[in-house]
Amino acid sequence: MAVLFVLLTTGATAQKNKPRTKVVLYKDRIAAQWDTVNCVKNAIKINPLLFLRGEIPAQRLHEDEHCLAFRDVHPQAPLHFLVIPKRPLARLADAGAGDATLVGHLLLTAAAVARQLGHPEHRVVINNGAAAGQTVFHLHVHVLAGRSLQWPPG
Repeated sequence: MAVLFVLLTTGATAQKNKPRTKVVLYKDRIAAQWDTVNCVKNAIKINPLLFLRGEIPAQRLHEDEHCLAFRDVHPQAPLHFLVIPKRPLARLADAGAGDATLVGHLLLTAAAVARQLGHPEHRVVINNGAAAGQTVFHLHVHVLAGRSLQWPPG
């Protein structure tokens, strides 16, 4: 079943005048309209490759030949960004020995970007599978900072 996202409009939200982009989801010829914040909030699966291709706007923080780091569109902390690999890898459990360099690069990039943004202390989260809270099946590293983070999470 193909899922296609099409950007419609951008505008300001009532909340802190942040830009908000409208997205139309076509699935089985039924269209529904959401904004990008609610797409993530309601666990509608946005393919991270759309961010890589620039089809969904993102505040890019870092990009190199292996990964892209960008601010989460539904932040759970004052600093919340994602680091995603540029090649398809659904989840951490699917990584093999040949992916060790890539996974290490994602983690080192997460730490470097957090430091550059003034947060040497931060939380790094990788949800691995649906039961662990993964809703987008393209490996992504969450980095959160800027508030007290409780343990255990969730």
